[in-house]
Amino acid sequence: MNLSEPFIRRPVMTTLIMIAILIGGILSYNTLPVSDLPNVDYPVIVIEAGVTGASPKVMASTVASPLEQELMTIPGLKEVRSTNSQGRTSITLEFDIDKKMEVAAQEVEAAISRAIHYLPAKMEQKPTYTKQNPSQEPIMYLLVTSTTLTLPQIYDFAHTVVAQRLSMVDGVAGVKTYGPKHKIDIRVNPELLAMKGLSMGEVKRTIMEGNPNLPSGGLSSDIRKLSLFTDGQLETKEEYQRLVLKEKDGSLIRLEDVATVKDGPSQDSVYFRYISENQDKFCVIMAVERLPGANSVNVSKAIHNLIPELNKELPGALNLTVIFDKAHWIEESINDVQFTLILALILVICIIYFYLGRASDTVIPSLVLPLSIIGTFLVMNFLGYSLDNLSLLALTLCIGFVVDDAIVVVENIVRHIEKGEKPLQAALNGTKQISFTVLSMTLSLTASFIPLLFMGGVVGKVFREFAVTLAIAILISGFVSLTLTPMLASRFLSKRTQEKRSTVGLWGDRFNHTMMTLYKKGLNVVLRHRKTTLLCGALSLVVMVALFKTLPMDFIPHDDIGYVWVLTEGSVGLPTKEMIRYKKSIDEILKQDLNIEDFGTWTWEGTGMALIRLKPPKDRNPTQQVVFGLQGQLSQIVGTRSFVFSIPLLNLGIGGGGQNNRYHYTIKSRDLDELAHYVGLMKEKIQSDSRFQNVTSSLTLNKPQLNIEILRDRASMLGISAEEIESTLLDAFAGGTITNIETSQMVYDVTFGLQSEFQQNKASMEKLFIKSRSTGKNIPLATVAKWKEDVGTKDIEHLDQFPTAQISFALAEDFSIAEAIQSVEESARAILPPTTTGSMAGIAKVFAETFGNLWFLIGLAILVSYIVLGTLYESFLHPITILSTFPLAAIGGLITLYIFGEPLSLYSLVGIILLIGIVKKNGIMMVDHAVEAEQHHGKTPFDAIYEACLVRFRPMMMTTFAAIFGALPIAIGIGASGDVRRPLGLVIVGGLLFSQMLTLFLTPVVYLTLDRLQERLNFHHR
Repeated sequence: MNLSEPFIRRPVMTTLIMIAILIGGILSYNTLPVSDLPNVDYPVIVIEAGVTGASPKVMASTVASPLEQELMTIPGLKEVRSTNSQGRTSITLEFDIDKKMEVAAQEVEAAISRAIHYLPAKMEQKPTYTKQNPSQEPIMYLLVTSTTLTLPQIYDFAHTVVAQRLSMVDGVAGVKTYGPKHKIDIRVNPELLAMKGLSMGEVKRTIMEGNPNLPSGGLSSDIRKLSLFTDGQLETKEEYQRLVLKEKDGSLIRLEDVATVKDGPSQDSVYFRYISENQDKFCVIMAVERLPGANSVNVSKAIHNLIPELNKELPGALNLTVIFDKAHWIEESINDVQFTLILALILVICIIYFYLGRASDTVIPSLVLPLSIIGTFLVMNFLGYSLDNLSLLALTLCIGFVVDDAIVVVENIVRHIEKGEKPLQAALNGTKQISFTVLSMTLSLTASFIPLLFMGGVVGKVFREFAVTLAIAILISGFVSLTLTPMLASRFLSKRTQEKRSTVGLWGDRFNHTMMTLYKKGLNVVLRHRKTTLLCGALSLVVMVALFKTLPMDFIPHDDIGYVWVLTEGSVGLPTKEMIRYKKSIDEILKQDLNIEDFGTWTWEGTGMALIRLKPPKDRNPTQQVVFGLQGQLSQIVGTRSFVFSIPLLNLGIGGGGQNNRYHYTIKSRDLDELAHYVGLMKEKIQSDSRFQNVTSSLTLNKPQLNIEILRDRASMLGISAEEIESTLLDAFAGGTITNIETSQMVYDVTFGLQSEFQQNKASMEKLFIKSRSTGKNIPLATVAKWKEDVGTKDIEHLDQFPTAQISFALAEDFSIAEAIQSVEESARAILPPTTTGSMAGIAKVFAETFGNLWFLIGLAILVSYIVLGTLYESFLHPITILSTFPLAAIGGLITLYIFGEPLSLYSLVGIILLIGIVKKNGIMMVDHAVEAEQHHGKTPFDAIYEACLVRFRPMMMTTFAAIFGALPIAIGIGASGDVRRPLGLVIVGGLLFSQMLTLFLTPVVYLTLDRLQERLNFHHR
């Protein structure tokens, strides 16, 4: 049966089918969204809740625990991790990878609804949840700056004018504004309060009751209706200052008599700055998020076009600056990949021309390239895929081997024409002879990508689009090679015998003749020394395993998009003013660094951050070198810990349970004291190894705190409840919001607390009074409570409801993650008892899971290929012959990585799996021809395989060199993010070069050996 015959005899039908594929692909390309990552659902949901002033212990027991108990009943939940800090609880839920996130979200919402009855009644932030997805993280950060306006004034313009205009841009999901907004800040003097006979509770109630914003109804008669409007809301600082608290001895006591009222936060309590070489301004930060499926590049361009217009509309003192634009680097990376794709296309066409020597012979197989790629866009659009780094990388990779089928078809038709057959008959006979080979090559290569679909976790989900895109392109290329290619060959190769070969073609002939002569000599030698050849092949398995274990391993190589985060943590209990002082020292170091273009910096209690934009690559050091340099300088600042890390373009959203380092190790125990003990031992052990850097623990037990004991009997006798005591303390020292000012555009907070000088030490506790319900007198707090200094935990973490902590660390430049994991796990086995367990988290966990399945994935790829080939050839042994070349290819790829100093990374692993599919093609061409020669021409196995080696030598050389030159631009590492893709190209180029030199000799020996074995065992021979 000839699969190509209908398409050869019906050229109009064939042409129209190809035109339809082209039109559909071009239209689809224009509608495909552009993004950095495939749009996939991540199995993570984050819940946030808050209670102003509540300690970590209170948040853990009253907020986290009730929520965790309900959430743990959700099916498909893998892990529940909570972090409880001052006034805040964050719960991260990780589900099974196949869990439908729409269903998970509904179940989470139901669990929160069930738990809400057990949560504190006075929660300022009720539990809310969000799905975590790095593809929907902000694509742009903007800074609104000013040299004259205050930060609250900048915030008002940013939130009411800029954010609203940006939100109207097509594709924008939302705009978040970060910075101190306008507020009325009321700070009470407890000494004046006591002199006036007032308590904190009385003042708070009076403020709240004095600022109503209630409807007043209306008057109605037969003649008209009249709405009532009551001016009850206080809006200005002056109105609050004049608020009457009480009347005493005929005079009014106003708020300004016992408190200071400020309009906005004090400048020494907030720090939001934009700093460049010659600028240092106040700033407010804005984060732009895109809608799922929106084109990131188009959104970015629309915002950039809008910025000049916005800068004209804003007051002259304000300016809008883009500090981070992810879409710019997405576009740069995609442009790099597209350039790589075009370069690979040109190189592959040159290889075809070099071997075939005629323009017509070259054009026909080359048409497979654009048709395969454009046709893939059509299917990608149907599947909901996007143009991203992985899908375009798949298309670039496939250039080298989608043309293989067409080369084999054209080369075989050319051989028939050179024998004297007419072009039409040559096309029919040539495709009939070769169609099964092409089908085998296409299906077996496609089957090799199936294991990529079985990669576990988030990595597998993200790389699924990569694998499917590759498979689609290869299937389309197989279809085009069996339809359009022979049809065109039957029409346009008619005058080839009279057509003069080009000079390049003559060079190709001489090269092929020389290589063929050398190959014949070598082939004769190995066929005479089969046992030695087989022994070398067997030894290659051992060498392959040894190389796998020798090479250092990494997860994803660092890319260089020119952005850096700096996270700074102050010492436990460090006041905000002191943190700002430290942050200014850090910012001065950043300002002096010649690699930095500009940066935005901000600080809050105990924590500071900086988003750094580096200069263009030609004007600076590589990003990782900058990161290590800054880390060294900032580590010298005593009193803070700074963590510097680059922003990756390919963010898989698996950073782990902390921001302050790249790698994490989680320790869990039933007892907090036992946990603290073993966390300390593990941290000390890891820290003793100089290859680990910035080793920190999330468990901090030395946070200063004041333990307050309520004297319940005495309080009850004096008519004071425990709730009143806690409310007084909350009002005095938490500084929370007690009421709001509502305007047409914004809602502003009114905050309340003691003046800052009375919040600095425990002596202020002696100056607080509580109004007795029974006597009406003010009772000193010291009468109904006592206190003593102690230390407690800064944060309380739970993992599946048990106390847990994380040890975080970075790695030295020459220390691989595989070595780090091995070292940490060895330490854990030596230190941790059975009651305390530990495991890697974040990137380290995903790395361990991915590379823990390394041999499974490789074995699965080989098994799937064996099944497909065995089914096609109806033989148990022929697939072994074809697959015997893989170890040699793997050795070549691994040696190439070693030579170029590249670790075995996720991209390298993908390249090795691809090699399994690519190197089979030579074996398929040899075995298919040999089997046909045996069955239809009665040749002996020796003569059949010998003839197959010589007849198929040229197409084998062409297809291998096409694949090598197709992957060569990736191996060179072209573009800003080329270093990330480089290991993938190196593995393929090195593997193909090495295997091509040796498998041409090993395959015929294995074929003859297995044929003899088959005869002995009396297997059914196809």
